[in-house]
Amino acid sequence: MASLACHGETAEQAAPALHPGWRMIFNNDTTNILSCTSPYNKKGLNGFSEDMVRATVDEAAVPGVDAMALMPGTGWIPWWPSKIYPMAEHEAWFKAHFGVTGHFIIDDYLLAGGDYIKVYVDECHKKGVAALISYRLNDAHKLESVDGGVSPINVETVSRFYVEHPELRLDSKASRYGQGVQNWLMPAAPAYKLSLITELLGLYDLDGIELDFLRHSRYFPDDTPMATRVAIMTQFVRDVRSALDRTERNGTHRWLGARVYQTSDHWIDTGFDPAAFRTAGVDYFNLSNYYNTSQQNSIPEVRHAAPDVPIYMEETHSPQGWPLIAAYDGTDFRRNTNEMLESTARVAYARGADGISFFNFVYYRPYGPGQERRGPFYEPPFNILPGLASPAFLAQLPSYFYLAPKNTTYHANDKQVADVPFTAGEEEAYSMDMVPFACNSEGRLRLQVMTPAESLQGEGEVAEKTARGEWRVTLNGRELETAKEPVALYPFPTIITSGFGHAEQYLAWRVPAGSIINGINKVTVAFVGGPPGLRLRWIEVFSYPNAK
Repeated sequence: MASLACHGETAEQAAPALHPGWRMIFNNDTTNILSCTSPYNKKGLNGFSEDMVRATVDEAAVPGVDAMALMPGTGWIPWWPSKIYPMAEHEAWFKAHFGVTGHFIIDDYLLAGGDYIKVYVDECHKKGVAALISYRLNDAHKLESVDGGVSPINVETVSRFYVEHPELRLDSKASRYGQGVQNWLMPAAPAYKLSLITELLGLYDLDGIELDFLRHSRYFPDDTPMATRVAIMTQFVRDVRSALDRTERNGTHRWLGARVYQTSDHWIDTGFDPAAFRTAGVDYFNLSNYYNTSQQNSIPEVRHAAPDVPIYMEETHSPQGWPLIAAYDGTDFRRNTNEMLESTARVAYARGADGISFFNFVYYRPYGPGQERRGPFYEPPFNILPGLASPAFLAQLPSYFYLAPKNTTYHANDKQVADVPFTAGEEEAYSMDMVPFACNSEGRLRLQVMTPAESLQGEGEVAEKTARGEWRVTLNGRELETAKEPVALYPFPTIITSGFGHAEQYLAWRVPAGSIINGINKVTVAFVGGPPGLRLRWIEVFSYPNAK
């Protein structure tokens, strides 16, 4: 990935970067306070209170978490006492335009004079953690109602600016996610977001702001040159940096972060150039796989381009999801276990990360429709977070590395199908970033192989009684020997029982001691033959608990 200077621009000379010294950043999307069943939002409770805001800060303020980032809505409507677009003005416009009275609990709270961002900042500082805002720059959640066909009930997401400027949209209609975003080639689109961000920064004693470029990650027509994308995004970053500096309090530096894709093949989507962003004033990079946790990363590329900028790699509640119910939040998903979270952090540190960040972490909890098909759910494992701050501690733990193979086909409800179909004789090569097991022990490599019917199953449904076919696996050019012992559902003790499928779906191979290299490991999967229609969902490599 070339720097801005390589695109024909003149690179600025940046001052030496500052370092916040944080080891972990915890992102709170606000929505979970109402959408998830939790100790402070019992099932059936209908309300929003400052005590709930404080509770959501308190539970995550465990040792090792140095900063929190609050997401105030989807970025279109100010969830603060705004003079640019006051809540009362928004509600009156919504009723006049759609002919219905909008209702959302947080909007009602704000109209009554509440200020939950102030409560959040106060509680963070009381707990000794930095208070950041995570601002979504092009979020298309629940904008479908602007074009009819969906009841206009989303008063919390549909703003006057968005509705009255259809010319700013990349597509004529706002359907789902990428189709609802605005075109940042049009200066009015970033200017609106900058105006709201500037107002927000001037109201609160915030420690900084994180620009979320990934909600959602489409900003330009497909034929827009990378140099143009970088120039527009860099100018936006520079403008936010200026707003931060103008609103400093007591001469204290305020931090600017960027939540961007963690692999360089997606950087073109958001015009991300690490060197250019660093020069424009970014203090840290938060590298994300968008929604699901992934161990594959471009940390070394970021480090090379911006050597002095802190890098955080993001972890979430899930490493993989798949469509189940055609509705918002209708996916089923694999849950991150302790070993998954710990090994992901270990890979991040090995590649040069300064720390870990967390996104959607509380969504281990019950949320969304069809919970009987998507559960059981769990309380988030806050107890393991302190250990994720220590590379030395992580190096002693069992290893669990994984890869969710990519499938380029899409489900009818516009969500990507999780499972990759294989035909007899087909072979695929995969790259997995791993580090050697502790004590260089023996391990296992397993494939989860599904039938077409199982791909559509919810939790608790019975696996088909069918052969899983003959498969051949090589690791770094060495063909592996089939493991003979019975295949368990999950190799380590865990309270989590949902998201893994069934033991019958897993096939295992021995990984001899010393086979794992520190870096990219090549795994080749070949389907020799068997029942037609079999699909690969998951690849996992772990230190074998019972190895002698």
